[in-house]
Amino acid sequence: MRSVMKKAALREIRGSLGRYLAILAIIALGVGFFSGVRITTPSMVNTIGSFMNEHELYDLRLVSTDGWAEEDADFFADQDDVRYSETAYELDVIFNYKKAKENVLRVHSLPVNINRPEIVSGRMPQSPDECVVDADMAKLPPLDSKLVVSDVNSEETADSLKMSAFTVVGTVNSPYYVNFERGTTSIGNGTVSGYIYISSRKPLK
Repeated sequence: MRSVMKKAALREIRGSLGRYLAILAIIALGVGFFSGVRITTPSMVNTIGSFMNEHELYDLRLVSTDGWAEEDADFFADQDDVRYSETAYELDVIFNYKKAKENVLRVHSLPVNINRPEIVSGRMPQSPDECVVDADMAKLPPLDSKLVVSDVNSEETADSLKMSAFTVVGTVNSPYYVNFERGTTSIGNGTVSGYIYISSRKPLK
């Protein structure tokens, strides 16, 4: 009986070989697509999770309009279950570069233990007038070029920075920015084009 069924099946396949191969290809494509969908999510989670863990993405961020003192960071560091605690600075600034104006970049102080950026090209800044920039920025300035603080910045913003220009010495990826959007701002065109890190732990006056 099995031999008869086998012969009938083979005869049916030979009689409509094109349709059989098409159905086989559709099944294979469906299985492959399903397997890809099933494995994509855990793969992406593992990849981004490993990057965040390796570069110590913070678990909790405390923001104060009055600022924080180093003593405050020391206080939090002494709490149970706290591995690292450190102060950081950030400021939205309009820069001129590559003949473009009103590019808003978010300036960060270079962290020590938390949110450590990963160098993509070049090197980390070593002096107060050097910086590393967002490797995924649309208008990426070349290495050794200068980011000049625009005159359209408010007097308060201009006075807050120690330097009026920064030399680009490298590009980085940061665990602080894991999506494509860089945020919004109240200055310039309202959109943050990218971020930069400068070497000083206290870049502001």
